[in-house]
Amino acid sequence: MSLLSDTKLSTAQQLLNKLTPISGKNGIVEFDKMGEAIQYLEEYGIPSNKHEEYKYCNLDAVLRKEFKKIENQFEEITAIPQLEDCINVYVLNGNFHSAETNQDALIISDIQSAQKHHQSLLKQYLCVWPVKDMNAGVALNTAFCNNGLFIHVSKTYQSQKPICIITLTKQTAKQ
Repeated sequence: MSLLSDTKLSTAQQLLNKLTPISGKNGIVEFDKMGEAIQYLEEYGIPSNKHEEYKYCNLDAVLRKEFKKIENQFEEITAIPQLEDCINVYVLNGNFHSAETNQDALIISDIQSAQKHHQSLLKQYLCVWPVKDMNAGVALNTAFCNNGLFIHVSKTYQSQKPICIITLTKQTAKQ
């Protein structure tokens, strides 16, 4: 049974229709895994508040409000705050910018860089969820992942400082 309404094209389905042509061009997620995730989404859809596990969370309303237009434009962020006594990781306008670490036991980068320099680590963790255990959130992430933040902390790493992820966004004003 599909979780999408048969009478109208839901916001979630519109999002899928827009993103599906560009998935598969990222080179991060293996093509067969991406295909399984898209097939899952086409078969089961994105849950609505009519689905028991999501009855208090209407994802369609969130998608309709937050993603009216996927092509956002951002301005450069020049004032970046510096937090004391922590390892600062910066994500600017949705993209990894920098991290204050140069240790081998703590790897912080974007997924595309990790794929080039730490491929064996990345393959251990990225998109390894079996289809039989998949849910809509995992399927969306698997199908449309094109980059992200990669943090690997080795078992031997010890630090007195916490990792602070600072996310800043500055969208261009609407005309």
